[in-house]
Amino acid sequence: MKCPKCGFVIQEAGSAACPKCGVVFAKVRRASEEEAAFNRRTAAERSISAVMEKRMEADEEVRSRLNFDPDPEYARDEAAYPFIHTLSGAFVFLAAATAIIDIMGLIHFYHWGKLIFEPRELLLFMISLVVASVGSVVVLLAIAEGLKMGREVANNTRAMREYLRRMGGR
Repeated sequence: MKCPKCGFVIQEAGSAACPKCGVVFAKVRRASEEEAAFNRRTAAERSISAVMEKRMEADEEVRSRLNFDPDPEYARDEAAYPFIHTLSGAFVFLAAATAIIDIMGLIHFYHWGKLIFEPRELLLFMISLVVASVGSVVVLLAIAEGLKMGREVANNTRAMREYLRRMGGR
C-alpha cells in the first residue's frame, strides 16, 4: 500500500495510518468521497443551468423571429426612461451644486464667525453646519440613485413577468 500524502510504501496491509507522515487513511478516503460527491452535485447544477440558458436563448430567438410587439407596460417603461434619467441627473446636479454652495457658505461663516463667536462655539457651529450639509447632499444623491434603481427593478419585474407568461403559455 502507498500513502496518498507522502508516497511512502507501507509493508503492512490494512494499516490505519501512515507510519512516516501520520495521515489517517479513513480521513483521506472520506475527504475524497466528499469531493467526488461535491463534483457530481456541481456537474448536475451546471447541466441544469446550461439547459435553462439554452431554453431562454431559444425563447429569445423565437421572439426575435416573430418580431413580437412588446407589451404596453414595456412601451410605457421605455417612454418614461428619458424623464426618469433627466430627473435623476437633475438630482445629481442639485447635490453637486448644494455641496459647492455649502462649502462656500461654510468658508464665509467661518470668516465672520471668528469675529463674533468664541473658538469653541465656532467649532460647534461649524460641525453642525458640516453635518447638515453632508446630510443634504447624501439625501439628494440617494433620491437620484433611488430613481435609477426603481426603474431597473420595474424593468426586471416586467421582463420576468413577460418571460413567465410566455413559459406558461406553451
